[in-house]
Amino acid sequence: MGVQMWIHECHELYAEFVERISGTRVTPGRLEQALSQAKGKRQVGSEELRIIEESLDWPYPQWWPRLSAEFGEPLLLPPDEEEVVKSLYERIKYIEVVSVVLRFMFPEKFGIVSPPVLSLLNLARTSHEEQYLQYLSVLEKIRQHYERLERIADVDMALWVAAHLPYWKEYAAILGEMHQDRAFQEIRLENMAESLGRHWEHSEGARLTLAEVLLNRDHVLAAIIAARCFEAKVVEMAEDLNITADGYRGEKKLHALVRKLGSQAGAVPEGVSLDALRELRNTAVHNFDPPISKSEGRALIKGVRRLYER
Repeated sequence: MGVQMWIHECHELYAEFVERISGTRVTPGRLEQALSQAKGKRQVGSEELRIIEESLDWPYPQWWPRLSAEFGEPLLLPPDEEEVVKSLYERIKYIEVVSVVLRFMFPEKFGIVSPPVLSLLNLARTSHEEQYLQYLSVLEKIRQHYERLERIADVDMALWVAAHLPYWKEYAAILGEMHQDRAFQEIRLENMAESLGRHWEHSEGARLTLAEVLLNRDHVLAAIIAARCFEAKVVEMAEDLNITADGYRGEKKLHALVRKLGSQAGAVPEGVSLDALRELRNTAVHNFDPPISKSEGRALIKGVRRLYER
């Protein structure tokens, strides 16, 4: 199985995984066919919701609201995809239900939004409409990359299976292929970066918080970020006390500032050694083989946090 075949394998496993989790064997194509007349009319009403709610070809979750009896007059859907989402959401009020209706009426363009897949893709938490539209955009990007998946709904089904692979050891090979798929992992990283960017405060304090979060995931990267925070804090502390580096630059400047601050009474929090933190900083920045250890990274982050709390 090639590195890009995992997603096709996941798509083929969809019915099996739904049965494993829900106890129901499904045939999504039959539900799509049952809604084909509504698709042609681009109209959603109580009958379409009832068909979905009562269908044996998709397990409608018991905790989701049954809205068919209170939907009201049929809704004519606009041609624009974004407007379709907005108009249906205004009427239904539940984005999950909106996504289900649109997925089975227009499987070429829509998928079902679900927490497991949102988590797999590292998508940011935003308003329900915005998140769903972003989700569809990412699914389309994936569809274009994996050409054998022709519809957005096919990508959605494959990713839903992928999100559940860790629960069964017999699918470890497929999960491994997914983790080795560079294109897919880049999409996940791009989403994570965008998520950070939405609420990101461009400051050393925010970067130090990021280092703390990353410590248990990637302690080397966390330590490198903390090293940058340490450098910035040393410069800030020196400026506050009118301490200069006597014309030094780079590493020599940092060493001079650390030495002078260390000799200044009250400049450094009790129990914190700037010399020790500088050594850890050097290890994080310069050591390659072996890199800084996790315990050293934790000590660096903890010490720098003490400086920022002062």
